[in-house]
Amino acid sequence: MLVLALLWPAVAHAWGREGHRVSGLIANELLTARSRAGLRSLLGSDDLSLAATWADDYRAPLSMAYPGSASWHFNDIPICGKAAQSVICPGGNCASASIQHFLQVARDPSTSREKRADAVRFLVHFIGDLQQPLHAADNGDRGGNDVLIQIAGISQAAKLHYAWDTLFVRASLRGRSEAEFAQSLLAGHRRQIQEMQKGDVASWLAESHQLALEAVYDGLDSSMHCPLVSAGQRFTLGDAYVSRATHIVQGQLVKAGARIAIVVNRLFAGE
Repeated sequence: MLVLALLWPAVAHAWGREGHRVSGLIANELLTARSRAGLRSLLGSDDLSLAATWADDYRAPLSMAYPGSASWHFNDIPICGKAAQSVICPGGNCASASIQHFLQVARDPSTSREKRADAVRFLVHFIGDLQQPLHAADNGDRGGNDVLIQIAGISQAAKLHYAWDTLFVRASLRGRSEAEFAQSLLAGHRRQIQEMQKGDVASWLAESHQLALEAVYDGLDSSMHCPLVSAGQRFTLGDAYVSRATHIVQGQLVKAGARIAIVVNRLFAGE
């Protein structure tokens, strides 16, 4: 738990920059030569770890250039009951709809180079976001942002969302560089990559949502499911929860990298 205590800052975006960069580094290793050439021509670099944080790094100016883009990082699928698509993705402003939209933009040769470059950067980021379980679920707590958690033996509280975005990623690094961590994850999951790349945006979203139900909220408290939690509730995460969450986060980062790569490869292959 000392590792988590030392890595306990205040705020972060989806996956945190570390998680997005790690998923980009994994994706780099799975790109075709054609994709690398296409990325260099379009973005000036074939390093997807640079593109992966762009939508967070420039979130404020992007919200002006692309109205509604602040909501493109997640899908608010309720843990309790069902909701209409107009609630889950109001006005098409959600991660899954944005991915589909920017796939079309990136494929359109009549679109300006600048817009196509933005589209690819958005795709890399949002596909990564979609693998974070709390970007595919809502429990009346703004995706875990209104739930406070503590690690046993550590006095400072943090948001549940932040723990899954960043704390469990940073704890996984264990003193390694992001590049070393990415290589380690890829080596440990190499045989699973093709299986991870199967499916589509809808199935990836459903998979993340199920993880939110079974892994994020399960084990906190039975009241976390239904009825909805109250803002400001606080839970202590034990060793078993932290260990399981860290393992899941590592797998989701590999899925993010694998799925970013397959989408980019198909894009530059003209599929």
